[in-house]
Amino acid sequence: MYTPIQIGIPRTHESKVSYIEHTPSAALGEIVYCFWTFRAVIPLPDRFIYLVLPDGCIDIIFDVADEPEFDGALIMTPSTRAEPVDIRPDFSYAGIRLQPGAWAGEPVEIVGSAAFYDSLAAYNLREARRMLADSDDVLSRLHYIAEELKNHGIIRSSPFVAALLKKEQLSVEDLVITSGYSRRQLQRILKESVGYSPHDFIKVLRFQRALQSGKEAARQYADQSHFIRECKRVTGMTPSQLRTMYRLADSSNA
Repeated sequence: MYTPIQIGIPRTHESKVSYIEHTPSAALGEIVYCFWTFRAVIPLPDRFIYLVLPDGCIDIIFDVADEPEFDGALIMTPSTRAEPVDIRPDFSYAGIRLQPGAWAGEPVEIVGSAAFYDSLAAYNLREARRMLADSDDVLSRLHYIAEELKNHGIIRSSPFVAALLKKEQLSVEDLVITSGYSRRQLQRILKESVGYSPHDFIKVLRFQRALQSGKEAARQYADQSHFIRECKRVTGMTPSQLRTMYRLADSSNA
């Protein structure tokens, strides 16, 4: 099972913020990886940087603070490198993280974008945000919003990508054999469903699995030096620098 890791929270802020992931219902499990909430638990003195790692997922983010910086939703699409996000001191966000390949909406660019939307396919995202902000049960509201996005054809399951994610070791040749497509067909289909080329798709999965492996991370690569080079390429830091500055985000499946 593919379980993407987000490092995100600086160690200096571990006790000051709360990040919790919630498992979706079985009916949404093939579409939604998790629902999540992220908020300040004590007043913060200034802004800080949250580091978003490439994971192949699209996040639909709502600002549910008392004085939100944006209405509607911020939609962040997958990237191939870590993206630093500037977080304000009094933040409170709720979001939906989609399974790779689950996005079917327009007009969002599928790779490396972060854009604000008031509506998609006639679904009112401003009303959805206000409903979340006014609710005492954010999780049930996130489930409801996901169901509505599904009903509007904005998100959907992708059995093809799900099958690829189950493979432990991947090469482009593995993808061709597993999918049954030619290399050219695979290139087009992956670009349309996930946003990555087959090569980038493999690199993102390998890096994510390396982070999950802890001390065994280098086994995903030819050797330790290869892993260090890849970590620096993706995040700008060595693995030791990364773990010194950031913690692997703990998930509480509620």
